[in-house]
Amino acid sequence: MSSPFLNQFKLYFTSLFARTMPKVIIGITLPGYRQFGYIFTNISPEEMDFYEPSPEHWIHNVTIHDILFLDELYKRFPCLEKATACLDTTALFSTINKHAGEESEISMSLEKDHHFYIKVVQKDGVPLIQTCGELITEYTACRYHDLYQHHLIDPSGASILSLKDRDDPPGVPYIIVDLPPVDGRPCKCVLVTNKSTVSVKEFIKKSGVKDYAHDLISIPDRLTVRVNVRFTCPCITVVSVQPAIAWVTKAQKETSHD
Repeated sequence: MSSPFLNQFKLYFTSLFARTMPKVIIGITLPGYRQFGYIFTNISPEEMDFYEPSPEHWIHNVTIHDILFLDELYKRFPCLEKATACLDTTALFSTINKHAGEESEISMSLEKDHHFYIKVVQKDGVPLIQTCGELITEYTACRYHDLYQHHLIDPSGASILSLKDRDDPPGVPYIIVDLPPVDGRPCKCVLVTNKSTVSVKEFIKKSGVKDYAHDLISIPDRLTVRVNVRFTCPCITVVSVQPAIAWVTKAQKETSHD
């Protein structure tokens, strides 16, 4: 598809995490969130309502600075402007990618069943309609943010390591990072590619961004170390947490991994 808007829409909502974070929380009723802030995650609203920590869960706080894109997003999909929603990006972009051509009309609606639907009208006038999300309560949306906030680290008192030389190594599902020693004890953490952090190479390639920072932020917490990952560039800021993980410091040296 050649539409600049759709290309940007896919860039921010799928390429950012290489399609591994299928839920996007929109319309969190906190200052600065309604129009600019989003939570990208693989935790469903049902799981969030009865949340139990899992090492397979990730939460990414995404702030989009691209005002022209946001203006166009809410102009094209006005049902999102004042809604508190959980969009299913897998269903949304599968429909767009498979059925939308250059002359297709694309719209989104919120129906009485409290679900969002993407509608693609093709050149022959035949519409294709697919559910792509659901309305959620402000309470549930704020629970996502509360979980993120609970694991957020204040960078002013933390160690910060650049990850730019480790961005998305090909064929490697995870990255092992040596953290600063804690009370003389060595410490490491493992970042899962495209889940613990932004899919940097895909995003940079598709966005054309050249100036960016990619950092790991860590701070000791008793016998563990808490970790965040931060990605910043002119069009977007992402801070990533993994709620169930606290990296344990070791009393003795570990066997090295070559």
